[in-house]
Amino acid sequence: MIPNCVTHQKPMRMGTKGNYFCATLITTTPQGKKIWCDYRVEDIVTPPSTPQNRSEDTKTVSSAQTIIEIAKETAKADFKKEHPEPNWDAIAEGKVRNSVAVAFISQVGAIEVTPDMLPVMESWVEWIMTGKLKKTLEDLSDEELAEIQRKIDDEK
Repeated sequence: MIPNCVTHQKPMRMGTKGNYFCATLITTTPQGKKIWCDYRVEDIVTPPSTPQNRSEDTKTVSSAQTIIEIAKETAKADFKKEHPEPNWDAIAEGKVRNSVAVAFISQVGAIEVTPDMLPVMESWVEWIMTGKLKKTLEDLSDEELAEIQRKIDDEK
């Protein structure tokens, strides 16, 4: 006689070692890993203190609550991989750059931004963010000015 799974009331399958197991799919994780019912007939006869002969890479799932917890943990880990923490330093620098631009607009008026303004604005941003100036405006090379322009363009 083939036993039924006590959780799902479905006929169980015979394993390679002669034991019976439930072959009911419980859930699929966001990565595509399938989680199956872990009910086995050997679970009934094996005392809780005796280790069971299972491969170490197989996770033992004893209840629906545990399955839900595993699925939640897996989903959280996936979410963190897909949505990394924000770069707070870059966000702060962008806010400082915005404040410097507002100050320039209030002093000069709403005019077109010229390449002559960028080094001055960036030197203010650097001074506000670090408290020191690495170079004076006269020391900036064309490559450094181009890099500053690229940073501003990337923020748009």
